[in-house]
Amino acid sequence: MENQIYRINLENAVDLEIFVIGTNELNPYKSTREMAVQIIIGEKQLDGSLDLNELDSLIKYLNDCKEYIVKYNEASIPEIEES
Repeated sequence: MENQIYRINLENAVDLEIFVIGTNELNPYKSTREMAVQIIIGEKQLDGSLDLNELDSLIKYLNDCKEYIVKYNEASIPEIEES
């Protein structure tokens, strides 16, 4: 997972990147990992990260979205065009 990036191309020269990043805790020092989120707009970069609780919340949200989309699409009835 260390060198894998999930990239979404949003628009011209705008990308969203999600990947694992190294971080640490102090007293005592401990190496840890978090989920990094970057928005790249041309030459500008906006950084953020998700701790384990935020990552769990995002996973739940994405699973809920997927479940909703699947149910909606399965229940969708094709429209019949009148000639």
